[in-house]
Amino acid sequence: MSRVVALAGRPNTGKTTLFNALTGLRQRTANFAGCTVEKASGTLRGGDVEVVDLPGTFSLLPQTEDEKVSFRFLSECADEGVDLLVLCVAEASNLDNDLVLPAGLKAAGYPVAVAVNMIDEARLNGVIVDAAELSARLGVPVAAISARDGEGMKELDALLAPKPLRADLTEAADFRRTSRARLHELQDAAVEAAREACAASVTLPRRAVLPTIARSIRVDRVVMHPVLGPVILAAAMFFLFQALFAGASPIMDFLSGALASFSEALRARLPDGAVASLLCDGAIPGISAVVVFVPQIAILFTMIGFLEQTGYLPRAGAMIDRALRPFGLDGRVFIPFLSSFACAIPGVMAARTIPSEKRRIVTILLAPLMTCSARIPVYTLLIAAFVPPAFRPWGFNGQGVVMAAMYAFGIVIALLLALALKFTSLHEAHPRPPSPCRRTACRARASSRATSGRAAGTSSSARARSSSFSA
Repeated sequence: MSRVVALAGRPNTGKTTLFNALTGLRQRTANFAGCTVEKASGTLRGGDVEVVDLPGTFSLLPQTEDEKVSFRFLSECADEGVDLLVLCVAEASNLDNDLVLPAGLKAAGYPVAVAVNMIDEARLNGVIVDAAELSARLGVPVAAISARDGEGMKELDALLAPKPLRADLTEAADFRRTSRARLHELQDAAVEAAREACAASVTLPRRAVLPTIARSIRVDRVVMHPVLGPVILAAAMFFLFQALFAGASPIMDFLSGALASFSEALRARLPDGAVASLLCDGAIPGISAVVVFVPQIAILFTMIGFLEQTGYLPRAGAMIDRALRPFGLDGRVFIPFLSSFACAIPGVMAARTIPSEKRRIVTILLAPLMTCSARIPVYTLLIAAFVPPAFRPWGFNGQGVVMAAMYAFGIVIALLLALALKFTSLHEAHPRPPSPCRRTACRARASSRATSGRAAGTSSSARARSSSFSA
């Protein structure tokens, strides 16, 4: 390979979609941070350029394993003298945040280009990005594209083509050895550079709030209301579990009956012996024990996908985050715990997206305590043996109440164990928000910078764009 192009940027900026468009591969995409936790590589269509899709990265200060993988790869390329180009993917409607990474990487000595993605959505919202001005301000090549629709991809291909001279990485920072203080300096300078570049190259619509943002705010006021929000969450979970159990039961019964009938038919055709016993008493019942739970898992993930696409799952996680923090957990455990009610295996797998390693281990330890579908036959047998049908507390079916209490018992035990784990080495304190005095100081510094900018002759239009974009 004559050149390596590393796709870097925040999660959910369309990196993986762009990777697929450049290479023709079908890398998995999803709308959550941590989807790409390992780098994926492919070859640029019609060329000898290797394209590497790096995990999502927020800043030059790596915190999660995803970010460490990205910066470790860049540092190794610098060590080996690879002809590297870091293509930072930025969302056109969120450039104020997304341009911090390319500005910081350029200051760290890496050759950088910027792909402003989702330019079509930004145009619909009235956001105009001047790619030429942005390129001049950042000092790096910039291409405005839509990876999903193919807009601007020819210009991007020309930008990625190998150059006559290889990239010089001799002065590039090694993120494995660079001091934290130096990274903080680079990050602070990058934030200021991104702010100034956005102020000069991004034009926002005259209305104060974008339509999509305004709609999102209206939805948040309803689904995250202090009183109505928990009611909506309880109703959503009720309908999810109704679909999970009521909808899957006929399919599970059909599969179980079909495999049992197949086993009996096969037994009638085979002579008695070890082969018949192996197939009819071992293999087929074993397969049946696994296959019958596939409908529940499929329905669960279909419902979770629907709630995720509507944007409700992140809101639900944010809503229960405050309630879980006293137990050392946060809203990110919502999906793993919810998945564990169908099966603990997908629940444990879902925990891989939790950034904190210690909190991820705690979630994996607690996920099996959720009542999964495999325990329902055991619970049903115990309830039928020890709870008489005549038991009707407050007029409700006593056996159903006991079943619900068993589900609640698993949740309570998981929370109590999470509370106990707070006193072990697995506990990781949540970062504290800045104090009011610190926020006041930050605002004072921002005001001071704005005053200095005006004294230096900053135009009123640029100041207006910067203020609106930051808001």
